[in-house]
Amino acid sequence: MKLLNETDIKNIREALRKWKKPEEVVKKYDDRYLAKQIEAWKKFVSMEWHTGMESKYAVDVTVRYWLQVVIESATTASMDKIKKTIDPYDEMFKSKMIPQQTTVYAAQTPLRGSEYFWETHTILH
Repeated sequence: MKLLNETDIKNIREALRKWKKPEEVVKKYDDRYLAKQIEAWKKFVSMEWHTGMESKYAVDVTVRYWLQVVIESATTASMDKIKKTIDPYDEMFKSKMIPQQTTVYAAQTPLRGSEYFWETHTILH
């Protein structure tokens, strides 16, 4: 399923540049790259995360920031399709999440000033 149009790709690439991502990554961002990230988020929320896996968790959860950049940069029509695609995985995360003591991923924040649910909560038990 094609989720991005040319305007989306242009906007997303510009947002990634603002987020200071390497140009070689920016240039290859397209529908295939998005599909890989959606699959990575699905895999992430499907895993059973346990104490002792903190460093892998901290790296892997950042895929959700990439998806957020896409959502916030896409046209309205594409944004709706993307949200529909990832909502089941977000809901899976939310069904397992518990509050974190502190927001630990704030340095990754790409675009906004408020906290996202994956920053304030964890599925690491």
